[in-house]
Amino acid sequence: QAQRVMFLLMDFLTESDQTTATEVVMFLRELIANYTDMRMPILQRLAECIGDVSQSRVLRGCLWLFGEYCEDQALIESVIQSVLTSLRPLPLVLDDGSQKEKKETGPGDKKKEKKAPKITTKTVVLADGTYGTQNVYEGDEGEEEEETSEEKGKADVKKTAFRTLLLGGDFLLSAMVGVSLTKLCLKLKNLPVALRNEVLLVIVNILKLVKNHVCGGEKCDSAVRLSQCIRAFAVLGKSQLPPAQLAAAQLTQSDWSGSQGRAQLAKVLELASQNAEWALGQEEEVQEKSVSPDECIVFRQLRERKGGAGPAGGMDDDEDYNAARGATIAQAAADGALFAERLAKVQQMTGLADPVYVEAFLQVHSFDLMLELLVVNRTNETLQNVLVELSTQGDLKIVDRPSAVTLSAGQQMTLHASIKVASTETGIIFGYVTFEKKSAADKECSVLNELHVDILDYIERSWINELAFRTMWSEFEWENKVNINTSITEVGTFLEHIMRNTNMSIVGRSYKKTGEKNQKKGKLTAEDVQEMLRDAVGIKKLIDTSSFVAVNLYAKSIFGEDALANISIEKLPDGKLTGSCRIRSRTQGIALSLGDRITIVQRGVQVSKE
Repeated sequence: QAQRVMFLLMDFLTESDQTTATEVVMFLRELIANYTDMRMPILQRLAECIGDVSQSRVLRGCLWLFGEYCEDQALIESVIQSVLTSLRPLPLVLDDGSQKEKKETGPGDKKKEKKAPKITTKTVVLADGTYGTQNVYEGDEGEEEEETSEEKGKADVKKTAFRTLLLGGDFLLSAMVGVSLTKLCLKLKNLPVALRNEVLLVIVNILKLVKNHVCGGEKCDSAVRLSQCIRAFAVLGKSQLPPAQLAAAQLTQSDWSGSQGRAQLAKVLELASQNAEWALGQEEEVQEKSVSPDECIVFRQLRERKGGAGPAGGMDDDEDYNAARGATIAQAAADGALFAERLAKVQQMTGLADPVYVEAFLQVHSFDLMLELLVVNRTNETLQNVLVELSTQGDLKIVDRPSAVTLSAGQQMTLHASIKVASTETGIIFGYVTFEKKSAADKECSVLNELHVDILDYIERSWINELAFRTMWSEFEWENKVNINTSITEVGTFLEHIMRNTNMSIVGRSYKKTGEKNQKKGKLTAEDVQEMLRDAVGIKKLIDTSSFVAVNLYAKSIFGEDALANISIEKLPDGKLTGSCRIRSRTQGIALSLGDRITIVQRGVQVSKE
């Protein structure tokens, strides 16, 4: 049953959709690595269809599996013959444009002009959020022309996707062909001379194509790799080489004959399984709540609260129990902490020496901003028609404006203004205050300081899986790139600092502490970030063992806007951190605002010792 399903999936290897074909070859790679009894049928089937595969990435995956897992002598020879058949006729030579032009413009030619096979190179988004390139071969379809059997066969050979990609300058595929064929020949005990010469011809031919390519050359990575393959063949044929080249060839042979590739693949699959288990927790985000139909509804905001003398009348059972435990003291401490937090957000709008002193406290209520203004008369005279005029910059709209008041000498009064927010964007509130004195004929004016709206008040921590992240990353058009310039020297500390100050969480499973309610609405704390990093085993290993780390982050605004971020951090030998942070969103405002936020907070960490 499993083999039948497996062979059905292998039919999708020849699909023109790269995503589908790539997922199939990754699945086959995992099957071959974990189930030894299924290696032979899978590799035999891959050898049969290798000539029909049209995607470069899929071809590279198949060739790597051939070179790493083919052990049977008959299977190795069959695979080599299949690869060579898909590359014939040899040698690989680029089409001569002059001869083709003569054939097309020759007298008496009534055939329709043929369209050349098209190789499209496009930019794709990799699993870690970075960019990559892929070559897609699109053959001609629907052409019905009368040709002789010899010409038709020759044309069919030229249209082989494998051969066309190599002639088009796919360097990664060229190197993979050389390495895989060399590995297979090293494993074959009784290698026929004719087969060895043909394989060597193919590798030398591909090396020449790479060197003659516009983007290639002798120092190209693929050219160096193919040169290693040729040296290995020289040692295999017992040719005389200088001592240095002989040592290099022997080192290459020992490296390719070992099982280092399988060991690395086992580590990759282990990390993938851990991340998959970590991503399963996303379903825990939905919480079901059930309320009995006859349960009383209590509106806490409408109840009278009498301050600190003791429990208020009419408390429900929970409050009565908390009061009996002495929770009133804890509540008072919480109120004190809330007042301290509120006091820290108060901003001075005018100077103490101005006739009218103004302080502002901005409070966010979902889609509304409540601006509370404390206006104090600092003079010894009565001020009439004290009016605070406000204006906004960004996607803010003032709904209720403060009314004009009269202040006696030393009097203070609290005014309120309501502001509507339409999107997640860093807004600015500015204005001036006017007043009249009895001794002055004209109005006097004082300019207010600017009040910046913090974007973090609109960002809620949220979670998303990797597939949805990659899909949105490819769809979103607004991108803001911020270069990393910080005094922090540890990768984990910097990542934790950014996550805590942007309220963004790692792409994967949802994180919630047991016993706490409304976790999603709160802000990320240092404990939350550390817990996320501990759960993300792959990222934690990268931070501990590697000098380069790439992490995908996600958050969501209260308006339903998605914010994606990819942070690529590299630790230099001198201990400094470098890299970039790329932010993507569907709208421009949140991308620019998050970029400004990261630019401000990345400079350093305020370490508080308790």
